[in-house]
Amino acid sequence: MSEPHRFVMNIVYDVSFFFPDFDCWWIMLTTKNLRVYTIKSNFYCNISPNDNRDILLTLSSDTMYMYVELSYSTNCSQSIYEL
Repeated sequence: MSEPHRFVMNIVYDVSFFFPDFDCWWIMLTTKNLRVYTIKSNFYCNISPNDNRDILLTLSSDTMYMYVELSYSTNCSQSIYEL
């Protein structure tokens, strides 16, 4: 089992005018060895201002999943795939 990749990201929280209850994500990551990963286009993971704008992303190449850890809101996960 390989060690998961972890990223700490500072985000800007902005409430959508059209869908205030949903935070839609689009993520593309490029690794040091230039492998590119993304997630499905309609991934929703809700963040609140109480999360202090900090999230922890963990990518597992064993499970091909991205795990989102939030300090206040409910954590999320989503499958990832290589482009």
